Amino acid sequence: MEYQSVYTPIKVGTFESDVICQLCKLYQISRSRTTPYHPEGNAQCERFNRTLHNLLKSLSPDKKKHWPKYLPELVFSYKVSQNSTTGYSPYYLLFGRSPKLPIDFLLGTNQTDETDQSLYEWIIAHQNHLICLRKAESRQRSLLNTAKAKHDEQHFQS
Repeated sequence: MEYQSVYTPIKVGTFESDVICQLCKLYQISRSRTTPYHPEGNAQCERFNRTLHNLLKSLSPDKKKHWPKYLPELVFSYKVSQNSTTGYSPYYLLFGRSPKLPIDFLLGTNQTDETDQSLYEWIIAHQNHLICLRKAESRQRSLLNTAKAKHDEQHFQS
């Protein structure tokens, strides 16, 4: 689950974990509900679907025939790429660090291990990560407001 200021569960139901409720409260995440088969209600999901479709179009014709085989690599490449809206990669926003890739081990880079941190160091790193999340949220909200204003201007001029 990627961090967002609004948490949208995939399925609407009567059960919701107490843990999820407490985490949403702790991190000031408001919940919203969407109905299945109504894509307009979940714009972030639809935007990702469009991005994934564009990634699938980038495959060579012989690979397109077997596109499910290449889906994990395409999704991973999306998750580790910097997002133009937030300024961070989805991987970084979720885990608070850049991914450790096989090439990093071969080249001897990215050798730090988070398990060697003291509790105090972990808290400081977590607080810094939350600051990045808030910056990403603020930037995304600003861009969404700009897009909404432009849309309203084009469609609701008096």
